[in-house]
Amino acid sequence: MERLVLTTEIAPLHAICTTLDWPNLRELRLRGEPRTVGDLPLSIIAMFAHMSRLRILDLKLKLTKPEESPPRPIWPIRYKSEFPWQELQELTVSFPANNDLIYRKLPDTLRALTLQCFPHITSKFRQHGAEGVSGPIQSSDWLRILRRCNLPLLRSLELEYRENDQDDELLRHLGAAFPKLRQLKVRRYRREGVRMADVPVEHNARTLGSLPQPLDLSLYLDNVEAPDTRVVRGVHHDREEDLAHKFQETLDGVADAVARGLAGTATAVETFALLIPENFDLGSFELGRSDIM
Repeated sequence: MERLVLTTEIAPLHAICTTLDWPNLRELRLRGEPRTVGDLPLSIIAMFAHMSRLRILDLKLKLTKPEESPPRPIWPIRYKSEFPWQELQELTVSFPANNDLIYRKLPDTLRALTLQCFPHITSKFRQHGAEGVSGPIQSSDWLRILRRCNLPLLRSLELEYRENDQDDELLRHLGAAFPKLRQLKVRRYRREGVRMADVPVEHNARTLGSLPQPLDLSLYLDNVEAPDTRVVRGVHHDREEDLAHKFQETLDGVADAVARGLAGTATAVETFALLIPENFDLGSFELGRSDIM
């Protein structure tokens, strides 16, 4: 078997981790609530170290109450071993832990790194707004984690976080740390008390301007509210196509601000997409290099 996709709530983890061999497994994907095995719970690194030929490790595990139960590291400080997945190319981790040693030990074979919430905050965003975003997803947390990585050949990076005072430093760090980056996807949420209108779109784009490679860039900047499909205003119902047109005009304005921010920087964007909540289509904008250089 080369590929294994499991829902943790029903997966036979004990057998997978302790009694079965996986000499040819290349891809492991886990979804659901965090689980472990043993009276003394094993870390993820210990559970799957025998899958030595993994190239893709995708850990999308929920964290219902991060304030009460912080995320567990994949590689805890007490675990002593060599890195088990020397061919690893893609790693996805939901709610990364600040004290996780795995980021110091990632091999230079890694080409794609995703650090996110699961599910994405945007899937709950329309119900809760920015103040409903909880958990260890501040800019400063991500910056500390990425500073531990030595991945000069990384080509794809995805981040999801809430801004704080180290937001600019995080964005500037990307160009210095990952000179081969070709795909960047950022879901960035406002800190509490910041209005949508105050999100500095042009400034954020300019801060990203140190990325040296032509880039496929996708952004969610938490500054545009997607309309309901029908909105009641007095006795008048806006038509869906009118709402969609107004929404598209707003997205066009955001795209223009991003283009202005990138103009004159080192970053050449080949494609640019604005990410919007999952019940809406993706707003996509083709920005030729001549438009932003």
